[in-house]
Amino acid sequence: MKKWVLAGATLAVAGFVFAQSGSNVLSSFSKALHGAQGLSVTYTVTRLGGSPATYTVNLAKPNRARIESASQIITADGSTITFFDRKSNSYFKRKQTDAEFRALLTSDDLSLWAPFFRDDAFKGLNVKAMPDKNRKGVNFKVVTLTPPDATDVSWTLYIHPDDNVARQAEIVVKAGKDEGTKIIDCKSLTLETGDVFAFNAPSGSKEVDEAELYSDRWYLDWDEAMGVAKKTNRVLLVDFYTDWCHWCKVLDEKVFPTSDFRAMSKYFVFVKINAEVRTDLAKKYGVNAYPTAKVIGVDGSVIHEIVGYKETAAYVADLKTAAQKAGLLGN
Repeated sequence: MKKWVLAGATLAVAGFVFAQSGSNVLSSFSKALHGAQGLSVTYTVTRLGGSPATYTVNLAKPNRARIESASQIITADGSTITFFDRKSNSYFKRKQTDAEFRALLTSDDLSLWAPFFRDDAFKGLNVKAMPDKNRKGVNFKVVTLTPPDATDVSWTLYIHPDDNVARQAEIVVKAGKDEGTKIIDCKSLTLETGDVFAFNAPSGSKEVDEAELYSDRWYLDWDEAMGVAKKTNRVLLVDFYTDWCHWCKVLDEKVFPTSDFRAMSKYFVFVKINAEVRTDLAKKYGVNAYPTAKVIGVDGSVIHEIVGYKETAAYVADLKTAAQKAGLLGN
């Protein structure tokens, strides 16, 4: 019995040391990034079964960043954050604040680099050491991270032994609309960077305000649209539709492309939700006829609704009423 107890105690201590080593590995990664004056990294993010998306990220102390993807370039020069949309060859600017700057590195595709600016970026996460993994001749140190209040999300980091910086990561979501696995794979990484943070407008591009840049953009992701609404002091216009709905298609063809409708983007973030896919949202907002549009505030409350098809003038008039109810349009 005593041997069993001792063995159990020994295993417990071994497990504790193993857990501690995971924390140490993660801490070394955070310190390596946070202690660097610059970071330049190019990497891909691939959802299993999908195509890779390429990012190039340059960061420099104390508060400069350049983030490039296939769709946009974001530059932060310490006083101004500029968002350049490649598709429209247009850009808008915001005053750089601490909150806006921190928000640049909060998405799954970018948050791996958050410790460069914040040494507490991984604070509160559960950390577990895993056996080392040899990939392409490098014996990576491996740790898994899980939130303390969730069991359906985990990160696995593969940290290079030479500089203690992650070169690969796996993000696994086991439930919900984002269910699946993403793979982050660095193609090049150096802990230094050039002066690439000033925004130089590409030839032929024009500066616009944010509402104009996104005036013809329909968001398909609820959380993304809600985040944009919060940042830009707008509300959601949610078009609930189905694939078989005739009048939904007429709205798409006759009303939504018009300049009068698009001009309302100064008040609304446009969102399309297939009610037969996001049944949770359709049920939550009591949608049972199509087309139905719900005007929803950033707190999730319903401000106004438009049921059925309307011609452009009538539809826009309804939107103006909704904007007035939301306090975005004067009486």
